[in-house]
Formats: sequence, structure tokens, C-alpha cells
Amino acid sequence: MVNAKFEEKGLICRIDHRAYERQGVDIVPTVHEGVAVRQMEAKGMTTDKGDLNRWIKKSNSLLRDIRRKIADLTNWILEMKEELSSPPPPNLVELLSDFYAARNASAWSNKAKVGNLKYFSKAINFLTENQLFSLEDLETRIAQHSDKLAAAKASMKAKSSRKKELEDLLRYADLYRELKSVYDELQGIKWKSK
Repeated sequence: MVNAKFEEKGLICRIDHRAYERQGVDIVPTVHEGVAVRQMEAKGMTTDKGDLNRWIKKSNSLLRDIRRKIADLTNWILEMKEELSSPPPPNLVELLSDFYAARNASAWSNKAKVGNLKYFSKAINFLTENQLFSLEDLETRIAQHSDKLAAAKASMKAKSSRKKELEDLLRYADLYRELKSVYDELQGIKWKSK
């Protein structure tokens, strides 16, 4: 009846007559103090039951904090496991560094090592200037340039084909100019006798 009244008034608090253990609540219950103990505590006198209840409340608070911290740690561990299960993609600087370190390991002379260092610094400068930091950035840029290259090749092929047509026409025009006099002479003698 009390819980129905609470619900009717729009309150979220509820009363349960069952013991904490039967409710599934994992806290230590306080002991019943009674009227006499309450009156003594209200007057400022400490009692054994009052001390016990204060200790139980403090213990329950500590248990709640410990459970919360354990839950937070468990969640953090799960997040870390998830994060570590998929390693981050390597960045380009690390890949280049590993590549040139391997080249330097097999280099026989200091001159080759210096050359490798120059190529490495040029590559790093290029990546920095073009804001290419990850392998994904580089792949995206390569795909963009491949598309541009394909378009340029198609355009160049069409222009090359047109250029060949124009060169053929110019060659035909030169031949026409060169052979026009011969043609005119042939036309002039065509109807005369053999």
C-alpha cells in the first residue's frame, strides 16, 4: 500500500520488507536501535548499537566505493583489450625509418649510408609538405593521382590520334603541292595522241 501511494505521488522511492539477502542487495544491514537508543544518541550519548550502525554504514560506503572502482577497472580493462586487439596502423615515418634502417644495415660503406639518409630526409620532407602521415593518407593520394593520370592518358591518347590525323593531312597537302604540276601536265596530254 505504501509503494502504491509512492507511485501515485510520483515518487521513485520504494519500501521492501524482505531482507537485503533475499532482495539480492549486497550490503550489511544495520541493527535495530529502538526508541531508547535513539533518544540516547539524540542527546549526544554514544551507544554500542549506535557505534555498530555507524561502523556498518561506513563499511557499506567503503564496499560501494570498492565495487564502483572494480567496475571502473573492469570496464577500463575491457576497453584496453578491445583497443589492443586491433593495433593502430603504422605511420609512414615509422615505415620509412624501418626501411632505411634495413638498407643501412646492408650498406657496405658510409657513402651509401649518407645517401640513404639523404633519401630518407627527402621522403620525410615530401610527406610533411603534403600532409601524408598514415598509410591510408598515402593510398588515398595515390588513388587520386592514378585517377588524374588515367584522365590525362585518355586525353593525351585522343590528342595524339588527332595529331597523327593532322600530320597525315599535312603530308597529303605537301604531296598534292609537289605532284599538282605533274597531274596538270598529265591531264593536258591525256586526250592527245599516243
